[in-house]
Amino acid sequence: MCIDPTRRRGTRHSRGRKSAPRAGSPAQQWLHRGEAPRAEPGHTRCDDRRPRPEGLPREYRDDRVQSDDRDRRATGDRAAVRRRRRHPGRRRHRRRVGEAVVPRERPTGQLVSPRRSVALPSGELVPALGQGTWGWAEHPDSRADEMAALRLGLDLGMTLVDTAEMYADGGSEELVGEAIAGRRDEVFLVDKVLPGNADRQGTLDACRRSLGRLRTDRIDLYLLHWRGRVPLGETVAAFDELVRGGQIRHWGVSNFDTRDLADLAAVAGGGDVATDQILYNLQRRGPEFDLIPHCRQRGLPVMAYSPVEQGRLLEHPALAEVASRHGITPARAALAWVLRSDGMIAIPRAGSPEHVRDNAAALEVQLDEDDVRLLDQAFPPPRTRRALEVL
Repeated sequence: MCIDPTRRRGTRHSRGRKSAPRAGSPAQQWLHRGEAPRAEPGHTRCDDRRPRPEGLPREYRDDRVQSDDRDRRATGDRAAVRRRRRHPGRRRHRRRVGEAVVPRERPTGQLVSPRRSVALPSGELVPALGQGTWGWAEHPDSRADEMAALRLGLDLGMTLVDTAEMYADGGSEELVGEAIAGRRDEVFLVDKVLPGNADRQGTLDACRRSLGRLRTDRIDLYLLHWRGRVPLGETVAAFDELVRGGQIRHWGVSNFDTRDLADLAAVAGGGDVATDQILYNLQRRGPEFDLIPHCRQRGLPVMAYSPVEQGRLLEHPALAEVASRHGITPARAALAWVLRSDGMIAIPRAGSPEHVRDNAAALEVQLDEDDVRLLDQAFPPPRTRRALEVL
């Protein structure tokens, strides 16, 4: 894949085509301040800069709360534990990890999809299906629809929300902050720092700006958007400082291949990485050869962006046949295929209520062996290593 460092990284549309970047647009300016991803063997690059060696739903408890509760139990102060967990005016439904969640009926009559969760290395559970916002806040006439879509997604249990300082030059963060106002504790918020800002002070400053745009005091998962020139150890040290200061709760990476993860593991604190967000869908199966097994072996969740290839998969005959068998849309079938894997988080984008509901319903789809076999024939899994593809 040819990655032009002068081109913005694109607008992730789940169903539409990628619009051409506007000259001098904020996203282009961000990319000039950052750096293009380095080429692995097999990548095609248009430049040759430097070779390189990529809150929660209420039932998901904060690790710090759990730790406090364990301390109180250890000292016999069980009443304090009960007081700590009590929420006035709301009955809590307690369940064990791995227990099935029964769909509940909302007052509006809208059935909430069962929530499926993925464990971070810390043990904290996050939703397996979230919402992406790449391309949002770029067109004022779409803002109301994007806001409504995000809020509906929260109602349907898709409470993991992904954004980045690069998206619409911070505009996506502002939209997300407005949409989750009053519901912050329901949301697991994922944000990203540009590699051009990823030195120690730059990371601290970028996080502070993002917190302001998001109207919150913390980011649940803060990612390095892609690997640049700043030494990984410096970025990790900044992440650790932010964790200790309470500005972020976890940190991770995006667009890291196996060698990048190996380099990360070699730096002090690199083992605290919580996820790797990558391009993964039926048409981009290269990570299955070594990257996904590498992550699975280390208990590192994979977060898949563009899980329906910006809509380009939806006309494929094999996907249409699988969808027809189940009486669902091709988009829902493609998303269900991504979600079938353990340790996989998907962050599709949706621009309309209909699309949001379709995404949420993907959690209810169970593909059978015949479905998977047909899709494997149409989209063969990799037989050799492929360089990590990036949008």
